[in-house]
Amino acid sequence: MSSELRPHRVDLRRRRTRSVILPLVIFLPPAVLGGGCSPPQVDPEHRELILRLATATSARDSQLLEAVAEDLKAHRAAGTLGGAQHAAFEAIVTAGRTDDWDQAQRRAYALRDAQRPTQAEVDRLKSRPLPPPKRLNDG
Repeated sequence: MSSELRPHRVDLRRRRTRSVILPLVIFLPPAVLGGGCSPPQVDPEHRELILRLATATSARDSQLLEAVAEDLKAHRAAGTLGGAQHAAFEAIVTAGRTDDWDQAQRRAYALRDAQRPTQAEVDRLKSRPLPPPKRLNDG
């Protein structure tokens, strides 16, 4: 076998490998590939808790953090806080309790920034009355 054929064979192997791997990468869910672990959407009635956690973690205030943790416990006991939401909140609280304030703050801000308005919130904003525009005095 001549050395001229070998580069061609290597190229064919690469093409075959790409033809198998590329569809897997495209069609596998992001969680399988190690990404896509975005924070959950929190029910609108619990979004205040996100802001309180963001405040507690940015201030590095364990008393504020524990006050939010108590409220989370009460919501969980009442059954008003879902599993994924509760897990996201608890991860923030746990990081703060272990004095990893940077991680707690990153998680709180990521949770805050991941929230999207509900359709009811969008509709309410669209239907709100706007004040008349202010006019500049022609002086």
